[in-house]
Amino acid sequence: MAIFRKQAPQTPPLQIPDQLATRAHTLYTQHKFGGALELYAEAIDKIHTMCVVAKPESRIRTPSESDAAIIDGFVDALGAALATNQSADAVSIASRTQGYLTQIGQEAARQGINATVYIAGCESIRTALAVGGA
Repeated sequence: MAIFRKQAPQTPPLQIPDQLATRAHTLYTQHKFGGALELYAEAIDKIHTMCVVAKPESRIRTPSESDAAIIDGFVDALGAALATNQSADAVSIASRTQGYLTQIGQEAARQGINATVYIAGCESIRTALAVGGA
C-alpha cells in the first residue's frame, strides 16, 4: 500500500479573461450569441484592466498573441449576434471593445510587443459592423 501517491503536474489556473472566454465559447456553441458577445466583451475588458489600467508594478498579464482567440471569439459572436438580432447593445458593446483593443495595442507597442492582433481585431470589428448593417 502506497502512502504517498505521485501527483500529476498541476496545470496553472486560467486567468479571469480566459475563464470568461471559455464560458462565452460554450454559449456560442449553444447559439446564444448575445450572451457570448457580452462574455467575450467582459473578457477583453478584464484584459484591458490587467494590461493597461493596473499600475505597471501590479500587472499580472501582458499583451500577447494568446489574446487572439478571445478577440476572434468576440468578432465571431458579434457577427452572429448582429445576423440573428440577438443583442440590442451589440453596436455599443463593439464600440467600447474597439476602444479597449486600441488601448491594449498602444500599450503593447509601448512595451515593444507586437500589437498586430489588437489592430486586426479592431479592423475585424469594423468589418463585422459594416456587414451586419450597424
